[in-house]
Amino acid sequence: MQDEVKHAYDFFEPVWSCETQERLPWAPGDGPKWVCGVRALENKECLAYSIGSNGDVQFESAIKAIVPGCHIFTFDPTLEEDTPLWERFISIFFSIFSQAPSEAPSKIQRVLDAETRGILKFHAFGIAGRDGRFNWKGRSLPVLSLASIMSRLGHENRSIDVLKIDVEGSEHSTFSLIDPKLLHRVGQLQLEIHGTDFEQILTTMRQIETGGMMLFSKEPNVWGCNGYSCMEFSFVSPIHAFRAFRMSHPSCRPHR
Repeated sequence: MQDEVKHAYDFFEPVWSCETQERLPWAPGDGPKWVCGVRALENKECLAYSIGSNGDVQFESAIKAIVPGCHIFTFDPTLEEDTPLWERFISIFFSIFSQAPSEAPSKIQRVLDAETRGILKFHAFGIAGRDGRFNWKGRSLPVLSLASIMSRLGHENRSIDVLKIDVEGSEHSTFSLIDPKLLHRVGQLQLEIHGTDFEQILTTMRQIETGGMMLFSKEPNVWGCNGYSCMEFSFVSPIHAFRAFRMSHPSCRPHR
């Protein structure tokens, strides 16, 4: 039974070879993701969503360093009240009036610091199949569908160039209700899939495939999930795949 569980992701392998794929940032840990041809976004109005951060802004910072003009939005409702207000006040007080080094910033502080530096815009709500709330560690937190998120931010007529989702298992319910037509407006998707239920994983993968996305990278998360019960997947749309291919093959670029 244990071996069967470990085989849950064996069926899913990349179907597209992205010559310009790279890990952003190139660092160990759970934060970096594999992207395809991100440098091809330098000459377009780039839009990126990072849904689920856990206070880690490595990915957003790496995107911003390569594509400075990219508009990056980070979403995570779990960071609010990450540290009690009185603890934050004491930490700030001692960091101002004490010569001793202050404690490491809380998760929400790291994200807000990145927002102050112009790397991203932060929103304290998450993603789900439909608008509502969900319970997390005894707290009721707000969630919106992808369509509602885009509408709230005024992006209903935009395409999302980079969509990164890491929501600790909620991806299955999110993609079970998502309109596949909406995925046709996504350039690439970085998604961590959790669990070992093969039928559930297959349903999620089929929904993404119906949205026109092609799998180009698969990486086990050896930092958690027992090393086998979650997997990092990266998908690319045919439109962006060609954009990335054309960037690395000058002879394919249109002549002026």
